[in-house]
Amino acid sequence: MVLNEDANGRLVDLKQGTTIEISLSEKPGAGYVWLMRSPSDSRILKGNSAGEVTAGGPPGANSTRAWKFVAAEPGETDLEFDYGRQWEPRPIRQFHVHIRVQAE
Repeated sequence: MVLNEDANGRLVDLKQGTTIEISLSEKPGAGYVWLMRSPSDSRILKGNSAGEVTAGGPPGANSTRAWKFVAAEPGETDLEFDYGRQWEPRPIRQFHVHIRVQAE
């Protein structure tokens, strides 16, 4: 399952063993990047908190940062991300999903 910015604020139900990807567009050439604000409960979701970047074309173009997680154990957790420039005090956007993992 792949979630993008349209999933912001949603509750997402997953079965144990399911892989979920959070894919968010960013503009790193202007300094705007997504950062994971709150790591998920690693017992429930196992994955990479740094994300992987896919370039979108010529220098200055948008790119996509994606995080992949596996629903490891039943339970609930939140995934929260901030979008902005690291040197500025506040993000300009936020992304949040609540994940509920159910046993197989």
